[in-house]
Amino acid sequence: MKTKTTLLFTVTLVAAFSIPLHILAESGYIDTAPPTKLTNNPIPKELRKLGVAHNNDEATIKPLTFVDPQSRVLYYVESDGRHVSAIAADGKLLWHRNPFVDAKLQPYRFRKPIIVWIGLDESRGNSLAISFNSSQFGLLNAKTGEFDYRGRD
Repeated sequence: MKTKTTLLFTVTLVAAFSIPLHILAESGYIDTAPPTKLTNNPIPKELRKLGVAHNNDEATIKPLTFVDPQSRVLYYVESDGRHVSAIAADGKLLWHRNPFVDAKLQPYRFRKPIIVWIGLDESRGNSLAISFNSSQFGLLNAKTGEFDYRGRD
């Protein structure tokens, strides 16, 4: 519920009051810091067999934002670290996706891999690059939200 409320409040600020997104980011309202802490909770055997070595502490997962400077579309990684939304400059929700689930990815290095980076992939026209803390990465189609998994390091 917190994520939907934060998203709704941000969209309201941008759309209703014409507050530019960069002002919100500079003011610290939009937090773009990646998570840095891990927990010491035990990893179940079935996940250890898949190579999962760490857990994420839910309290350290933070929402991320990226604004395309040309289209002024806000790409918002929700506070669960998995869902991505595209919001037009007028506040209209363009799409909402879960790239990890859409690509049928499996946990790798972390019990719940989360998105820790999102940005424009200038070499591929209409794509956004995303990276998970597990080193898995891929491209999001900026118009549709379709995820193209590219691998892991």
